[in-house]
Amino acid sequence: MPVRHPQDMLRSTSRPPAARRRLWRIVGPALAAIIMLMPALVWLFGIGTPQFMVFPRPFDSGLWKTADRLDDARCRMVGDLTHRIGLVGRTADEVRELLGPPDEDLQGEPTIYVLCPSTTDTFIMEMTWQRSRVVSVKVRDT
Repeated sequence: MPVRHPQDMLRSTSRPPAARRRLWRIVGPALAAIIMLMPALVWLFGIGTPQFMVFPRPFDSGLWKTADRLDDARCRMVGDLTHRIGLVGRTADEVRELLGPPDEDLQGEPTIYVLCPSTTDTFIMEMTWQRSRVVSVKVRDT
């Protein structure tokens, strides 16, 4: 039995050129799409993620009342505030005692507390009222 060179063995087991081209016709565009979408995925799951989703903190009424609009303290506390503490069903006096005066309180419109700046806008918490009680709370960017 003749001894074969290792490179000859590789050539005999590799795919024929036509099969490789077919494979690249399928894999190539998918790979290019992933590479092109990578910056959007990084932004979506990294830089563009709101602070309150990444670094939450327990709600603190005193810190909430003194937080600056450019600070992220309110954003980081809003999850705990809306889920554990809860605002739905509270009266205006209870909300003011807990959060302080709203940043925007237009009669007949939702009450707005500014949370923190986002990548392009500002995150706000919007409360709607019915019969002097909070009926819904939405966190969104402007």
